[in-house]
Amino acid sequence: MNLETLAPYALPVLTLVGGWLGGRRRGKAETKTIEGNALSIMQETYTQMVSDMQDRYVTLQKEIDSLQVLNKNLTRSLNSLKKEVSVLKQDNERLRNGN
Repeated sequence: MNLETLAPYALPVLTLVGGWLGGRRRGKAETKTIEGNALSIMQETYTQMVSDMQDRYVTLQKEIDSLQVLNKNLTRSLNSLKKEVSVLKQDNERLRNGN
């Protein structure tokens, strides 16, 4: 076999192998880029979610504090009204009995 008979077959085979190897590297590089972008997007999404949850937590904590103060005030008012009702019941009893 001489070089002239192999050349027409060898050149396309070498081109095919070179193209396949180059495409494979390019594909791996693109995959890494896509994975990097996906990780970046996931990190941004996670950071935004944590920030939103923190804001919601602070808002809810303020609402809880406000409701606790309101509950305390209403409890005091209720206790005061219970005492007043008790006094009025006693006055009513005395008036019924004629004292």
